[in-house]
Amino acid sequence: MYLCSMNCVVIGYGNVARALINNFDVSACYLRELSKVDDLDDGRCLFVDSYLDLPSADIYIIAVNDDSVGEVLMNLKNKVPKHSVVAHTSGCVSLDMMGEYFSNTAVVYPLYPFAEGVDVDFEDITMLVECGNKHSEVVVKEFLAPKKCEIKLMSSQERVKVHVSAVFSCNFVNHLISLSQQYLSECG
Repeated sequence: MYLCSMNCVVIGYGNVARALINNFDVSACYLRELSKVDDLDDGRCLFVDSYLDLPSADIYIIAVNDDSVGEVLMNLKNKVPKHSVVAHTSGCVSLDMMGEYFSNTAVVYPLYPFAEGVDVDFEDITMLVECGNKHSEVVVKEFLAPKKCEIKLMSSQERVKVHVSAVFSCNFVNHLISLSQQYLSECG
């Protein structure tokens, strides 16, 4: 069973949130400071700075830093319809944390090193997905369907291991490039 029309709200305005807004049909985005809205403001998405102004949606995706997920969950607690799915994009925040607040939960973690100003094509990204129930899985798959990205279902414990490995390999390569640049500069 697939939904006819998918309404999505994104919470956050960092690199992952912007990539979601730019690639998917996002009806609204919450951010703390509206003055930070940049060239993505082309009228496709409503930007709000109050949780009270969030429209009803099928899925709410929390795309904030790991330390802020709990705060966002508390702020959304009484503002999300019962049928809606609440998901986060963290590689290391457990799905269980969300169950305290909502019955339809998910994790939609893009295995990709997002960077400011870099265009992202979600068809090239593997999405590590964990869902709290079958309804959440259907909604998440429907949301991701337009981009035909690869979906890997996995537990919070598995996702953390993949996340740590990805961070290590990406940061190690970046460190090696920095060392190479420093070496070449010293050599003239």
